Amino acid sequence: MRDQSESCKSVFVEISNKRSKNVICGSIYRHPRNDISDFLSYMEYILKILASEDKDVFLCGDFNINLLKSNESSSSSR
Repeated sequence: MRDQSESCKSVFVEISNKRSKNVICGSIYRHPRNDISDFLSYMEYILKILASEDKDVFLCGDFNINLLKSNESSSSSR
C-alpha cells in the first residue's frame, strides 16, 4: 500500500506469516518545510488504522522534527 498526503510520503507492506501474526512494515517521510500540524494529523490517522489491526507493526521514517526543541514548539511536543 502506498499513501501520499500533502504533508508526507509513505509506503506500507504487509508480510504474511503462517506461524504467527502478519507483519506490517511502514516508512514515512516528511519534508522539513511541510507543516508539522498536517503531518501529525496524518500520523494520528495512520496510527489509528494500524492499532485496529491484529498485526505486528514496524514503523520508521524521517519525520524531520527536532525533538530536542520540543519545549519551544507545541507541535513538536505533540
